[in-house]
Amino acid sequence: MKCSFSAPEQLSPNVWKIVQDDPYKQYPMLYVIKAVDKVILIDTGCPVSESETKYREFVDEELNREQLPYEVICSHVHFDHVGGNCHFCNDIRENGEKYGRILMGGTNKTFTSNYELNSLASAHGTRVPDFAVDRWLEDGDKIMISEDDDYLEVISTPGHTPDSICLFYQKQSRVFVGDIIYPYTSIHIDGLGSSTPDYVASLLKLKNRIFGKTDQQSVVPDNKHQIDAFFSVIGLTPDAVSRQFSVSALLSICDNDVEQAVNMYLTNQDDISGLCPPDIATDAEPPMESEIVLSCGHVESNLPATSINQVLALVNQVQAGAAVPSMIDDGYGEYTDGTYSIMMKIPTSG
Repeated sequence: MKCSFSAPEQLSPNVWKIVQDDPYKQYPMLYVIKAVDKVILIDTGCPVSESETKYREFVDEELNREQLPYEVICSHVHFDHVGGNCHFCNDIRENGEKYGRILMGGTNKTFTSNYELNSLASAHGTRVPDFAVDRWLEDGDKIMISEDDDYLEVISTPGHTPDSICLFYQKQSRVFVGDIIYPYTSIHIDGLGSSTPDYVASLLKLKNRIFGKTDQQSVVPDNKHQIDAFFSVIGLTPDAVSRQFSVSALLSICDNDVEQAVNMYLTNQDDISGLCPPDIATDAEPPMESEIVLSCGHVESNLPATSINQVLALVNQVQAGAAVPSMIDDGYGEYTDGTYSIMMKIPTSG
C-alpha cells in the first residue's frame, strides 16, 4: 500500500514531525506529541485515497503502538490540515470511549463547520471526508500534556483564516503556528475569510505573547508602517539609525512620504541630526532575544521566533506603498523580501 507520510523526525523527547508528500503539492508538516495518557496530533494533512495508508494507521504503527487515545488539534480548516480528521472521529473503543477527538478554534464556528467550501479542497480537485468537531477551543485554553506546567496554550490568531490558532508549548519553547508564518513560499492572506488587519493583529499578539510584552508596550506610532518602510529602503536597523536622528520627525517633515524622506536623508546626511534630533524611545525597540522556535505548517519546523518581526516589516512595507508586487492577481499582489513572501490585497492610495 502506498504511503505518503515521511518517517517521523524527532524534535524533542516527546515531539515528532511528519511531512506528507501529497499529490496537491502542499507538503504539510504534521506534528505528534506524546502525552502521559494520550497522543496529541497537530493537523492531519491532505485527504488520501483508498489505496493509500491512512494517517491514523501510520501513526498507530510508528508512534502509538500502545493504542493511546488521540486528541487531534487542527490549526485551521484548510484541506491540507484537516484531510485525515475522519479517521480519528468515527471509532468507539470497547470501554465506550471515542478513539479520537477533534479540537478546532472556535472563533468562527460557522466558517469552520462549512469545510466543504472553506477548506479549499474543491479548488484542488478533492474533498474533505466528513468529520465532527468535539471541542471548540477558545483563546487561552490549555491542552494538558502531563503535570500542571506542561501544556499547550491556545492562541487565537485569525487572518489567514478566521479560525486559525497557534499552540504555545512554553515548557519546550516551541510554538506550533500553522500557516500564519513560514519562509520561502507565499503566506496566503488572499483566501476565503482572509483578513489583512486580523493577520497583522495576530502577528503582534503572537509576538507580544512570546516575548512577554504588555498591551501598553505594544502601542506603536501612527506612522509605524512608514517608519518600517523607511528602514527597509535604506537598509539600516532601527537601533543604528535612532542614535543619529529621529525617523518619526523626518517623516513628519515630509508629510509621511517615504520616498521624499529617503531622498532627504540621502542628500542631507550631514545635517539630518540637527533637523531631526535623535529620539531613541520613539524609533528603537529593544532587541528581541529568545530561544523560542516556531514549528510551521509548511517548510520549517524550527524557525526563530524573531522571524515574526521580519514578516511584520514586510507587511508594513506593503501597506505603506513601499513594496512592489512580483505578481498581481485580481486585486492581490505577491510581495517578497527574499526570505518571506506574502499574497495579500494591494493597498489603495489615499
